[in-house]
Amino acid sequence: MNLTLRNISIKHLTIFGFTSVILPLVLTLLYGSQKLHQLAEQSASSISSVAATVANDRQLSASLNLLQRTASQYIVLEEKELLDRVYRQQQQVNRVLKQYEQQASSRAINELCQSLRQEVNKTMLQITALERPSLDDLQQYFKTMNHLSAQLGNESEALIQFQVSRVQSSANTTQKVLLNSVFIIPVTIIIAILFSLMILKPLQSLQRKIQRLETGKFDDEILFSGATEVQNIAKALERMRQRLHTLEQQKSSFIRHISHELKTPLAAIREGTELLYDNSLGQLNDGQYEVTEIMRSNVNRLQMLIEGLLDFNIVLDSTSLLSAAPVNISLLIEECLAARKLELNGKNIETVLNIDAITLTTNSKQLSVIFDNVLSNAIKYSPNNGKIFIDVFEDEQQLICTIADQGPGITSPAIEKVFDAFYQGPAPENAPIKSSGLGLTIVKELLKRLNGTIVLKNHSNKRGLIAMIKLNLTDNQ
Repeated sequence: MNLTLRNISIKHLTIFGFTSVILPLVLTLLYGSQKLHQLAEQSASSISSVAATVANDRQLSASLNLLQRTASQYIVLEEKELLDRVYRQQQQVNRVLKQYEQQASSRAINELCQSLRQEVNKTMLQITALERPSLDDLQQYFKTMNHLSAQLGNESEALIQFQVSRVQSSANTTQKVLLNSVFIIPVTIIIAILFSLMILKPLQSLQRKIQRLETGKFDDEILFSGATEVQNIAKALERMRQRLHTLEQQKSSFIRHISHELKTPLAAIREGTELLYDNSLGQLNDGQYEVTEIMRSNVNRLQMLIEGLLDFNIVLDSTSLLSAAPVNISLLIEECLAARKLELNGKNIETVLNIDAITLTTNSKQLSVIFDNVLSNAIKYSPNNGKIFIDVFEDEQQLICTIADQGPGITSPAIEKVFDAFYQGPAPENAPIKSSGLGLTIVKELLKRLNGTIVLKNHSNKRGLIAMIKLNLTDNQ
């Protein structure tokens, strides 16, 4: 099977990336260590050679001076003991010259050592001959040897300079190698970044797909190319998406069907209850009137629950949220207010509007449900002859909508619970019908799908609750 970097497994990709990053560093480290080791060995060898050359030079100079002094004494005193000392010192000079030849790698030094050895041996033959040389002749012999010794010293110094320059050259070369090795670091960093992106990019794409599923958007097929593990996850997500989409459609279809089936007989029950309540079928006594009022109240409550269920179905049905079109926020809010006109007039509530001209590309149905539910709560908890303040403006690429009433507000513990499904807080005064407990749940879920938020807070210095809705203008496209 042919493997490419796009479909290789994350395990192999990680190993390959780790090797690609570490191997150049290790090779560079080994090569640099080898160069440093060679430089250290060469430096040690050069230092040892220089030390030996300096020691031999000093020892040769001292041995020649001692040989010259002893030979001069022998020429004057002619004592056998002095002659024995001359022989021993000659041997010492020859040993030093042999060390010179063994340790030096210079042809010139070897030739000077041979010439000096010949002069030493020639002088010894002259000293031990029957006709001994004079002191002046002896001094002349040693002058020649000292001259050769001086030349040998010069050659030794030249050899030392060569060793020093050689070590310096090796050090410069090693330094250049190490400096060039530094350039491998940005290369390895780039390689590490590339492999990190190759691993993280498909995972981030998967994360976005999962977030779409989390918000109930089951319409987009999950097709993915990348590492084998990521492809397997993508296939599992696609199977889950299809299953969720099917369940979503079945659930929405069931809710629509059951709601329709409930509304039809409910309408007949409501109509009959209203006829009884209005005395259209005859005068009711007090007991009958009380029962009829209870029936009327519960029928209205049941109708509200069914309408809330239908609104909640909008949240459950992802297919109803797909169409997006430009929505004039001012007109949408006016439509919501018109739908609640009877309730507003019934409590003589004044609405104070301060709405900027803003157009948002989104689904008008879901946005209408959001505003309608928040407005319904504001009306429900507002006192008679109260005011509701609605402000809409744009701030930092966000649509901000605040709906503030003059009601009793809300307690801190209740703020955390009001968005839970079927939670019912304290009922407002003189409320004829209890709420379904789904309104703010629907609002929060719809806003979540729109990447929006809602925050509830009490007025800081007066009665009333403020509902602040935020929607990103750039996300709802």
